[in-house]
Amino acid sequence: MKVRGISVDIVDKLVAKTIEMGQGRLAGSIGLVNKDGYIDTITELAFGEDLSLRSILLKYSDFKESPVFELINSLPPNAIIIETNPGRTGVISYPGLIDLLDIPMVRIGVKREKKAQVGIAYPDSRLFNLFTKEENLQLDKLWANTMEEEHSVLEQICDLNYEFLAFYQSLEEVEIPSFEIKAKSIDKVGIKAQYSKVESISKELVDSLVQRSIEVEQGVEVGTIAKLVDGHIIPAGRIVTGGMGYLPSRKLASSYIASNEYSLREIYAKKIPLDTVIVHTHPGGTGVMHSGDAINGPDIFGRPIIAIGHNKDGKVKGATVIETTTKLAQLDKEYEQANNRYNDAQSPEEEIKYRNRLHDIDKEYTNLSKPIKIC
Repeated sequence: MKVRGISVDIVDKLVAKTIEMGQGRLAGSIGLVNKDGYIDTITELAFGEDLSLRSILLKYSDFKESPVFELINSLPPNAIIIETNPGRTGVISYPGLIDLLDIPMVRIGVKREKKAQVGIAYPDSRLFNLFTKEENLQLDKLWANTMEEEHSVLEQICDLNYEFLAFYQSLEEVEIPSFEIKAKSIDKVGIKAQYSKVESISKELVDSLVQRSIEVEQGVEVGTIAKLVDGHIIPAGRIVTGGMGYLPSRKLASSYIASNEYSLREIYAKKIPLDTVIVHTHPGGTGVMHSGDAINGPDIFGRPIIAIGHNKDGKVKGATVIETTTKLAQLDKEYEQANNRYNDAQSPEEEIKYRNRLHDIDKEYTNLSKPIKIC
């Protein structure tokens, strides 16, 4: 889908909202490209200090209790994501949203209370290869044993930043009528997330993961894509090695398929079967998870996520799962609301109140961890 231009009225509307809010706050929406190749329709605006992807997607699909995974996969083929870029121009230096959404992204620059041109970037297999390369370089930095080795990796990361710049271009503003649509109550989700209950996990799989975890480096997470059969998790993909306290999404996907040329959306919605789960280790922990696990498991990628806790000697402390539930959407919304409110606080007492609420919400994410059997 080639975009020929965007309505001036749409650009001006997002810029005006950004200027009205001030303080570097963003405005965003889902745009639609008409049959002539112009963006002439947008959803109602989402806006705020910490503009979540969910808040933008909910302006198109009124699935308030759905995980982000389902919201993404309910977008039409002519959808595009639009955001303002306060303090900068329309240059797109890092088009990460394209990897997650697999749709074009438009960025509107806003500087000194004026619009500062519009940029666009498109999904491209070469771009997806760069995202894979980026993940690998970040992991290479972890494994560097000398200053010289790390210096070399850092140079490659800097070079990669230049390569990302090659994928954006200027987008013309055109004088055409614009339209606004409200969120739709769509009868059927495009691709549903995995809502099955998880009760147990194969001991053989747990032992293999923990053994790899203690072999590679203390504190390094390893993981795999596994299969869920009648509530029991069995091996499916190969075990892959992540970083210190994290496992990148593309590296995880490579457990099951060669993921270089596809977007994350296509990988997790179409290339990897939906009857799978994400399993990873938590070195030094008991398997209890937090908001990051919930968001990067069932919320964004539509699958239960399992963590295996173990000590430095390989003794397993436990295993828990965070399943796909409507609670995820509720907590995500509450977190964004509390975050925006503390940024708008008019007194120290009010800011303390909302900062404390953010911590409370993090605790609620942790409470989603459910112990499962290892057998």
